[in-house]
Amino acid sequence: MKKRGMEALVATVLLVLITIAAVGIVWGAVMPLIKTSIETSQKCMDAKVGIDTQKGYTSYNPVTKIVSVMISRGESDVALSRIDLKITDNTGTSKIVNVTAIASNEDVTVTQNISESPLSLKGNATYVAVIPVLTIGNGVHVCSVSQEVPLA
Repeated sequence: MKKRGMEALVATVLLVLITIAAVGIVWGAVMPLIKTSIETSQKCMDAKVGIDTQKGYTSYNPVTKIVSVMISRGESDVALSRIDLKITDNTGTSKIVNVTAIASNEDVTVTQNISESPLSLKGNATYVAVIPVLTIGNGVHVCSVSQEVPLA
């Protein structure tokens, strides 16, 4: 009887140790992924890229099919690879134009004919969005849309 009791106790202790080891392995593998994801998301927010709608440079002319967008960047030390400009037309089609990265505390006005390559949109532009693209190590990370505004 005593041996059976000892066997059950040893089995229970082994199961507890295996469970603790498994939790440690999963924790060690998952935590760096979560930490990297949080740090990258924070850098995306810290890039401070947006569309300036107050100065009147962000507009769309349906006759000429020209979209003008003033992209503004606040004070930031995050390294940008480029900025993607996403233009959506009234058919729901979206196309992206790559814009050279701009320095901290700088504004740039981008003008694009949406009926010409590389966009070749068929409808009228309705929305424009900016997407920061960060330089991280030897690679790049495309952030989510920083700001989207309707075009009048």
